[in-house]
Parts: sequence; structure tokens; C-alpha cells
Amino acid sequence: MDLQEFKSKSLTELEEIFLEPTETGSNALLSSGLALKVIQDNKLYLPDSKGFKVYVEENLGVTYIHAFRCIQAAELVLFLQKHFDVLPQSESAARPLVKLSRANQLKAWGEVVRMTAGDKWAPGKDRIKKTIASLGLNKA
Repeated sequence: MDLQEFKSKSLTELEEIFLEPTETGSNALLSSGLALKVIQDNKLYLPDSKGFKVYVEENLGVTYIHAFRCIQAAELVLFLQKHFDVLPQSESAARPLVKLSRANQLKAWGEVVRMTAGDKWAPGKDRIKKTIASLGLNKA
């Protein structure tokens, strides 16, 4: 899944992808964030709305900060999927990683994947934060 797949979709289709994802886990995270990114980048919310912030709050029922975090998480998953098969499963799990440089994202996520290999559940934000701290990457 990549950004190109979303660029030809209408505003209504993109809203549906965000509001009612058909996927789960990292695929849902990726598709919902990419849908928002295309809406924002292409200003599809105009002329009916006074800006992206107003649009997401009034039309999608989410705060601007949540929408922004969804976009950041999707961009992170796009990057990480080039290097890993295991990916963050939620926006909150991705949040500690988006603050890092690309090199440190790879280092931190690689360590998370290594440490959680064989676990029944996907790593959550607390596990990811602890890994980032143990690697000393939260000091940058």
C-alpha cells in the first residue's frame, strides 16, 4: 500500500476510508492516515471548509492533533514497511517513534521487533518508549 493508491480517490471515498476502515492493525493505521494526508495535501476540503483544522473537527469529528498524528503515523509506517515485516499497529504506538530521526526510528523499531519477536501481542507505546529510552534515543 502506498500514497499513489489514494491520490485518485474522491473526497467521499477518502472520508469513508478514514471513518470506516476495512483493514485492521498497521493496514488500518496506514490507510486512514494516508486518506487524511491526501485530503490535506490536495486541499480537498476546500471550498466547503475554512481550513483542514475546521474540516477534520466539523466533518470527521476528530481533533486536529489526532488527524495530524494519524498522518505522522502513516508516514512512519510507509517508511518502516520498507525495512520490516512487523509494523506499529496503532497511532499511539507510533507516536514515540515519529519524534525520532529516520535513522533512530530504524534503530529503535529494529530493537522493539527483536525484543518482542514471538510475543502474542503487538508492542504498545509503553514498550516502545522504554526501548527508546534504553537506547538513549530520547535525549536528542
